[in-house]
Amino acid sequence: MADAGSQENLFGEFDKGGKEDWVKKVLSDLKGSPFDSLVWRSSENIEIQPFYTSEDTKKLDYIESFQHSFANTENPAYGPRHWTNYELIHVADGKPANKAALNALDMGADGLLFKLGNPGASLTPAVLLDQVLCEHCHVSFLAEENSMGFMQDYLEYLLKNGNNPQNIHGFYGRDAIATWTMGGDALENHYFRELAGLFGQTQDFPGFKPLTISSQALEHSGANLVQELAYTLNMAVDYFDRLTDEGLSPERIIRGTQFSLASGSDFFMEIAKFRAFRILFHQLALNYGLKGYRPGAIKIHGTSAYWNKTLADINNNMLRNTSEAMAAIIGGCDSIQITPHDDIHRNPMASSQRIARNISSILRDEAYLDKVVDPVAGSYYLENLTHELVKAAWALFREVEKAGGFISSFKANKIQETLQKTRTQKFLQIANRRTVIVGVNQYPDKSEKLTTAASGGTQKDTGQAQDYELLTPHRASEQFETLRMKTIHYAKEQLNGTKPGIFAATLGNKSPMQKARVSFIDTFFVCAGFKIQISSPGNNFTESIDEAAGAEEKIVVICGSNEDYQEKALDFVKHFKAKDTGKMLWLAGIPPGEQADFPGAGLDGFIHINSDVIATVGQIQRFLGIDKGEEVKLL
Repeated sequence: MADAGSQENLFGEFDKGGKEDWVKKVLSDLKGSPFDSLVWRSSENIEIQPFYTSEDTKKLDYIESFQHSFANTENPAYGPRHWTNYELIHVADGKPANKAALNALDMGADGLLFKLGNPGASLTPAVLLDQVLCEHCHVSFLAEENSMGFMQDYLEYLLKNGNNPQNIHGFYGRDAIATWTMGGDALENHYFRELAGLFGQTQDFPGFKPLTISSQALEHSGANLVQELAYTLNMAVDYFDRLTDEGLSPERIIRGTQFSLASGSDFFMEIAKFRAFRILFHQLALNYGLKGYRPGAIKIHGTSAYWNKTLADINNNMLRNTSEAMAAIIGGCDSIQITPHDDIHRNPMASSQRIARNISSILRDEAYLDKVVDPVAGSYYLENLTHELVKAAWALFREVEKAGGFISSFKANKIQETLQKTRTQKFLQIANRRTVIVGVNQYPDKSEKLTTAASGGTQKDTGQAQDYELLTPHRASEQFETLRMKTIHYAKEQLNGTKPGIFAATLGNKSPMQKARVSFIDTFFVCAGFKIQISSPGNNFTESIDEAAGAEEKIVVICGSNEDYQEKALDFVKHFKAKDTGKMLWLAGIPPGEQADFPGAGLDGFIHINSDVIATVGQIQRFLGIDKGEEVKLL
């Protein structure tokens, strides 16, 4: 082997195998199983290979022109990679919001994102921004209502106080189309006229974006990544068409637009999503005639997701926020806003806001993500994921455009139908635990006392009749949390707070399989708020039946090994049902051999790894009379 200090190429001593050689090696190790058995498909129907090589990137040369495109070239004081760390501030009154803003800036934020309600005359920029140095931080606004009057006051305030428009950065975040899809105000022409006016007023503020187009409504509805990318582009086209009708040039519109993308839990796919969107929108800009438009000019704001946040084991949301922030930053976002982990069910505590703010600071100052511009550039896996998302999203985008665009397709319920199918499939994967949500459908905290949600997105009832469905915010965990809340409600009302029980009747001698099935049943039902009572060890066959029949629990689950099932399970069912206890009887796992005899003997069903937890527990809850979950509203 070459000396460690030499300049000789160490890898020259090894044969350079191609992808075909690796496939042959894999096939050898699979011992007859096909290579395709290692290939899986994402929820976007993207085929994921077990490994990638340089050969997989030979046809992806176009991606190289987008690598490193989000390098920091605007402010040399920062490192090679910079993103703005925004803190969301709810504005009910000017002075408290100003106090919160100053505290956020003191504690590490360099961007302020004010969420305006319906700002009245009492809310003025002078009060809201008192002592805020607007040239030295980013100041942005979110609004569900028309806030054009306030924005005019803000721009006048900046000029009156001697701020240089060239040094002002931020955005106006009223996405009227996204709000409309959830029941917001109708898309009247006057809105686009007013928005065009804001474009004119900010003409001399190159760092301020008067239009922000958001994917949040899609993400809240359970969209997959291809749908999120494509439909966001479709919304952009509808905006651009309306604004060009108001006399704006495509170049002015595009340079005044930024995008807000929610970052979810699928780490590598989310990195690829942010990278793919930059490529997709650049292609759209070229189609609008902006031949010299740089990929780095596209501004993308990242936010933490809503879909994957849980009420159960709520501190896990901190970890989710962290991986989401990493994905958005590595994927190339220009700014980020992390929602506190407990925002899902209460007004966030100061400590929660501090933790959310510090995620970005830690990733910058301790994880050094600001030191490398594009760390995944050239990654065979990520480049291929990016390409597949670009290809699929562009195809869907064109399909919607051919159908008349986003607004037209939404009015025809086409968008809602595709989102419904995706969401249903996602819920099914969660229900049978193919998709794991830690603390919800797997590894639950048995001692946790779950509470209902107190915040989150809801539809707005405008009283206007429409012939199309509205988008409704959903969370991946809501089915399990609803099951659990029904059980908690029942326990409180009917059992003095004691959890209803499931009796695990062990069959035969103690064995690893018996133990595993008891553990499986424990997790299966604890997720829904039940407690497990295990039968006494050492019981013989008759004693096991008598104990299960005499237990106070109304649900009995047989747990044993395959050998014990083959020898005794059917007899257990027959003898137990002969006692006519009025209880439900289930069996953990699938017994070997013929299963058709079990239902005839009285078994209510099998509970196994492919069982739909939601359907199975729902059936058991109805049997027990746990049917008062309508009082529980989860957002």
